[in-house]
Amino acid sequence: MIKKFIVQYRRNPWLIAAWVFYCLMIVLGSFRFLERGFVMTFNDKLLHFFAYAVLASLIFWGLKFPILQRLLATLSLVAVMGMVDEYLQNFTGRDPSFDDWLADMSGGILSLICIFFLKLVIWLWRVARSGDWRQAMIQLVQPRDFDEET
Repeated sequence: MIKKFIVQYRRNPWLIAAWVFYCLMIVLGSFRFLERGFVMTFNDKLLHFFAYAVLASLIFWGLKFPILQRLLATLSLVAVMGMVDEYLQNFTGRDPSFDDWLADMSGGILSLICIFFLKLVIWLWRVARSGDWRQAMIQLVQPRDFDEET
């Protein structure tokens, strides 16, 4: 099952982008001089919020599950990635913070809410255009490939 999952997702550009973005967040967050510059310019919680909102969006568009499973899987991954990020801060001389993790989760949740409503508006538009509720319902819950338009 894990091998099938890896084969299915290994060339997915959304998940590759999410992985690269997460690694950049971890690496750049470990440099103390960058942290001081960014925190002076922006609020630390705001940076966590927007970074994890982007990360949640990339993960969501990369997964090929039905929409509710994708939402839950994305939220779970964002929660775990935020915890790992905060744990790794112990080794870089930064203090892990529960408030940072809450900012991570808030960004991920808001991003997923926006995506859900975007998909809902697209679904309602398809229903209005086609008049076929059954076909529109299938399109709403059916997983799509990453190279198809969403």
